[in-house]
Amino acid sequence: MVGRVALLSLLVASVSCDTMDCGSGVSLCGVLTLQTGLGSGVYHSKTAQVHGLWPEVGHYGTSKCMKPADDANPTKVYSCYSDDSNALQFETHEWTKHGCCAGVENVDDYFGQVCNLSEAPVRVLEKAKEANADFTGMVQALKKQGYPVWSLDQENDQVLLSACAGNDGRWVLAQLSDMPSKCGGSSPSPAPSPSPAPSPSSRACIPGKRGPACAGNADCTGLGGCVRCAHSGYCTDQPLLRETSRTNISSSSSAGSCTPGKRGPACGGDADCTGLGGCVRCAHSGYCTDQSFPIVQTFNVV
Repeated sequence: MVGRVALLSLLVASVSCDTMDCGSGVSLCGVLTLQTGLGSGVYHSKTAQVHGLWPEVGHYGTSKCMKPADDANPTKVYSCYSDDSNALQFETHEWTKHGCCAGVENVDDYFGQVCNLSEAPVRVLEKAKEANADFTGMVQALKKQGYPVWSLDQENDQVLLSACAGNDGRWVLAQLSDMPSKCGGSSPSPAPSPSPAPSPSSRACIPGKRGPACAGNADCTGLGGCVRCAHSGYCTDQPLLRETSRTNISSSSSAGSCTPGKRGPACGGDADCTGLGGCVRCAHSGYCTDQSFPIVQTFNVV
């Protein structure tokens, strides 16, 4: 452990909990989160794999939340999630939590980019893992290949690569300093949303149709068939899906508490975790956790 910490101290140019600044003229920036598989619980897997593409919106960064033209949920399993027996649920979580702010056209566009963007760096991680590299060694392998390591999630042994989207809505991996040149200019502009199908009632949720506009769950309370305000900004009849394990290990603890090594209740902010047994905050993944906010290790890659 001492050796690993010492080596990380040599790799790290600065230690920061700062939010991501997209830079001048860049509307969308975020992180491509890769799981090394060396973590515990739901973050432990035989192979390295992609977790997701997360625009750094709100208190995570200056990225805009740009809604898709079509916010329909995924109905198929995409190639980079095919090893997960609960892939469709996992994809739905990633789409509603992150993809619906990524400036893409639809769910196929989002996951197509996630899989294409992650294929090469995941291959680098897997090669290092096959050579028995530890977490630090896997990070070094990515840096050696020139990948823009933005930060490390050492709590779960994940690597976060910085990325941005240009005026065509295409995401690319990029160092923060390169984002204005790679992704600057006009904002991505998804095609206009098609008119929604007629609904029997503008104040009710009908399966397969978009519900009334909302800003929070309270706006959907009392409306026929509506159970919550979806990430898209419309009431829905679908309950909130919990992110599932990408292994056979149980992915969550009891519905109202946080247990070490297990994923806690779903949340939209720290307030949702207040008062829940063992929970201290709402993690970036969208679930309460018993872990205090990790120190983010930020790299200046040369």
